[in-house]
Amino acid sequence: MSETKKERILHQEEVLLNPMNGMFMLILNILLTLAGLAAFIMGIVFAARYGGGAGVALIIIGSLYSFLVGPILFAGLKILKPNEAMVFTLFGKYYGVIKGEGFYFVNPFVTALRPEVFTTSAATGQATSAQKAAAVTVSDVGSVSLSGLPSSKISL
Repeated sequence: MSETKKERILHQEEVLLNPMNGMFMLILNILLTLAGLAAFIMGIVFAARYGGGAGVALIIIGSLYSFLVGPILFAGLKILKPNEAMVFTLFGKYYGVIKGEGFYFVNPFVTALRPEVFTTSAATGQATSAQKAAAVTVSDVGSVSLSGLPSSKISL
């Protein structure tokens, strides 16, 4: 199979993600982080007053969620504006795409790429100089790599 046929086949296999509601996950994560902080504080109080394993267990569970898991989950919140889409890669492999505006929660370990960076202008039909210098490479195993672009990190 020639190289152009392989690329064409890889580009046709689009995985449309069905992400969770971002507002629900935002509120849930905030509440769980606050509960983790309360458990952390109560664990310190119990450990100081009574000693034993209950206070230490509350400290460990509360601190793990509040200081580790909770902040990682906030990284999964993504906002899409009208007429915008996001392509996601997970550790270099194609993960899926979201189309349509909204506030979404996706896997916090995915990297978001905006495909409009790689499209031509609707008015002129020509790519910008930054787009001409950029290259998107999809390998046979489905990994995606970018070259010639500034950082494409998207943060909230």
